[in-house]
Amino acid sequence: MLFEKLLINVGLVVLGLLAGIITVEVTLRLANYNPQISTDWQLKPSMRVLDIDLIMTHPKFFHPEYYGDPNDNLTIIALGDSFTMGYEMSRNESYPRLLKNLLKDSLESVIVFNAGVGDTGTDQQLRLFKKFFLPNVKPDIVIWQFHRNDIYNNIVYPNYKISADNTLIPLDARYNWAYQRLQLYRLIPLPHILKEHSYIVNVLMHFYEDRKHAQVPENYDMDRLKQYGIDKVQLAIEEMERLSRKHSFTVYYVLIMPQDEYMIAENLDRQTPGSRCPSKSDFNYRSHGQLKAILSNQETFIPLRVTNDQLTEEKGLLDPIISEAIFLPPTIDAAAKGCRHYNEIGYEFMARQIASQILLAADE
Repeated sequence: MLFEKLLINVGLVVLGLLAGIITVEVTLRLANYNPQISTDWQLKPSMRVLDIDLIMTHPKFFHPEYYGDPNDNLTIIALGDSFTMGYEMSRNESYPRLLKNLLKDSLESVIVFNAGVGDTGTDQQLRLFKKFFLPNVKPDIVIWQFHRNDIYNNIVYPNYKISADNTLIPLDARYNWAYQRLQLYRLIPLPHILKEHSYIVNVLMHFYEDRKHAQVPENYDMDRLKQYGIDKVQLAIEEMERLSRKHSFTVYYVLIMPQDEYMIAENLDRQTPGSRCPSKSDFNYRSHGQLKAILSNQETFIPLRVTNDQLTEEKGLLDPIISEAIFLPPTIDAAAKGCRHYNEIGYEFMARQIASQILLAADE
């Protein structure tokens, strides 16, 4: 009898909670309160695995069989973001696979690891390299691809902080807003299809948006916020150089020229209505030039830039508009014009330019 009463009471509590949740959901919908959340794709199942060092990363890095046995291969690790990963491209169209195909014609045995993870900065990429690759792979070459959003990603997805003696100190990712947001999202006992359309869930996820800068040190106020991201890029490069000397590998630093930089060079409008590309008031404004100034100090710096002559000579395109010829159309890449990823032509040129530098060094 007591057990039956307990069941009834539990049932009433559950029904009360459900009624309350439904009431709040309906109220939010009637009020049309559905705030936008950033990088909502991170919440999709199987897209990311939580990690206390990296915040989140691709599941493949946790499997020993992924690294295999490189034997006597020339081993290359392609480190970077979605441009390295090959956003919206098949595996065979990604630049690491194209690079391997270009090199194997001149070098007997080559293996190229695609370590690209979208929406990451140099913080996460360096931590990924040190945690997963150095213990499992002996690289001969590391190709580190940079993009202007690395500076901002170092702030909102920090894996390191800057110590008093100006070195990078690892952070516990469990205190990061994106880690906590994804952790909570996965604890909600509903199918993803319901969660992604729920106003309540959306409000809960939006709560974390205000904590993006929570791990920035106090000595970097809002006026110096960007400098914090820049300083960490510089320190990450210094750490990679130290590792390259210790483990005897060569690092190539590759900088992607964004689509809207081509648009400016072609005297096209930099922004279209509703564009999310950098304006003069946005954080990423001038970030490409700031990264270029840092990377230009490296002997193995490869500034990627495609010219009209290259497109005409190698692809037979007459009077090409570069900002359209090498980038994805809006039907595939939903980002605003000026912020899109390479198409297959762009990745082909990227692989060729990197391969030419590697082969040139091999001949010396």
